[in-house]
Amino acid sequence: MTNLVGLVLQTFPLIGGGSLGEFFGRYNDLIVYTIPFILIFAVVYGILYKAKIFGENKGVNAIIGLSIAGLALWEGSVIQFFSVIFPNLGIAIAVLLGMVILLGLFMSFEKSNIGSIILFFFAMLLGLIVILSSLSDYNWWGSYWWQNWGGLLIIGLIIIIVVGILMATGKQTGKPSRYSFLVPNEGSRGE
Repeated sequence: MTNLVGLVLQTFPLIGGGSLGEFFGRYNDLIVYTIPFILIFAVVYGILYKAKIFGENKGVNAIIGLSIAGLALWEGSVIQFFSVIFPNLGIAIAVLLGMVILLGLFMSFEKSNIGSIILFFFAMLLGLIVILSSLSDYNWWGSYWWQNWGGLLIIGLIIIIVVGILMATGKQTGKPSRYSFLVPNEGSRGE
């Protein structure tokens, strides 16, 4: 498949098609719908295949994947969102690559985990910026949903993060009970 695409792209100028930019300009509508369709289908099919909800029946997984991919592109808002988020993601990947190069100049990733930890948190920050920027560019922030529920959502996320940190930092001694995820230090009371 890759060789066929490469052959088409290389021979397009030879058959009177013009430059590569003209190729993408001429087939813009086809490309704009095909790439998101293939991406959504592949993700849905992969999830269904891995989860084995329908057993080993690949046909049912493929039909569901095709249906969801087709329905996702019906209105066109998915295509608009993809046209916003993926350029932002490309910029974030370029910034992260620059960060890897700069950290590589001053740190050894093999001897210490500090560089990896810095990269992880920097990547999480970039991911948050990409998501917030993409949603902002997509005009999702101005909806009434965020005005009604945005504050509650942010407070809920803060509570979940704090509880997760408290649960992760609790030390257990002895055999943990089956409820140790609710009360981190329950095993240390001698029950």
